[in-house]
Amino acid sequence: MSTIPTRLYYQAANELLQKAGFLTRSVAPGKILITKSGQTLYVDIAGKNLPYHGRNGLPCFEWETWIAPDRLERLEVNAASYGAEPWLAFCYAVLEQKYERHFAKIGVIANQRFGLKLISAQEYRDRMVPRSPSWGEVNLPRERVTQLTLDPAMV
Repeated sequence: MSTIPTRLYYQAANELLQKAGFLTRSVAPGKILITKSGQTLYVDIAGKNLPYHGRNGLPCFEWETWIAPDRLERLEVNAASYGAEPWLAFCYAVLEQKYERHFAKIGVIANQRFGLKLISAQEYRDRMVPRSPSWGEVNLPRERVTQLTLDPAMV
């Protein structure tokens, strides 16, 4: 399976947020400020694939949401420096059509379909579980991702 360039995830997330009525401003690679109705969010975009494929190229599982705990801490610090709420955006390259129903809007960039899910840093922190004790990373419970995250229009 070919690798999707990181810039496409960021471009797709930006476009999907704009379609949801947000004004967007890039502040660093993969980090944007978004505003709507007086609300300002500092968003850290994480590019993921749906479903996740293993090294053998075959689908392994759905709803990848892992991050390193220090990424969450940096997100909160950076958001505070802008006076904004810290949020994570999981921009999914939708690799199988059956997953499109889980997104209010689908964006197409370079012939690749993308969907976006958001969660506040606090909600992520409250719901995160260890991904693997030896890796030191965390993620959301995969079976609950669609209930814990929001489409951009719902934020």
